[in-house]
Amino acid sequence: MIRSFCLILFCFITVSAYAAVTVDINGQRWHYKEPPRLTTVLTPVALQQDWYWPTASLFSLSDASAEAERQALLQQIEQVKVQQGSELQEALTQLSYHIAGWQLATRRVLAIDYDLARLDNRYNPAFDTGDYLLQLTTRPQTVRFWGAVDQVLTLPHAGVTPVTAYLPAIGRSSVADLSYVLIITPTGEVKQVGVASWNQQYTELMPGSSVYIPFAGGLLSGDLMQLNKDIAGLARHRVK
Repeated sequence: MIRSFCLILFCFITVSAYAAVTVDINGQRWHYKEPPRLTTVLTPVALQQDWYWPTASLFSLSDASAEAERQALLQQIEQVKVQQGSELQEALTQLSYHIAGWQLATRRVLAIDYDLARLDNRYNPAFDTGDYLLQLTTRPQTVRFWGAVDQVLTLPHAGVTPVTAYLPAIGRSSVADLSYVLIITPTGEVKQVGVASWNQQYTELMPGSSVYIPFAGGLLSGDLMQLNKDIAGLARHRVK
């Protein structure tokens, strides 16, 4: 029995060591000796459930750039907040703690759709060598609001409904910018959308979207506007 266990362990280590690509799909790990194309990775799992492909997300576990981006952002928050009022300083400090606790991996922004990948090679890229995390989900039922808010809030997703319709239910803090929001879509895009009466844009939320409520500019408002964009940009790399 011990010999059998050692043989299995040796085989696992050998496969892992010589695999060009390793992909963790919802907790199940797959090894490939040669870099596979997207269809090869998706084929064993594509029909297991009714996946909602717009929320499929691919993260590189071999690329540390997301963590480097986080460390740079935390330093950026420290530099900006010391020149702001006490209320905004406190809010940025709390958000900094929140960001420090995120589980991150570097997001690969690409369309993941099994049928599309099979029909059009442009949507069937080959993986680079390395380790990956691929998350597949069924259609989400919620959207999430965070940032300059009294508390992070998750609301039921409403179809054919603009983002502005959600805002009355959001406790935006006194240091929030009320003129726009930043939407992080399930596909990894970041969109700035006007929500005030003078710049309002009709924009519906995809199921599973995350909406960042930005902080209003005080001193060095240009720095704070850039900080808002960078915070939303880092959220693309958050592993849910």
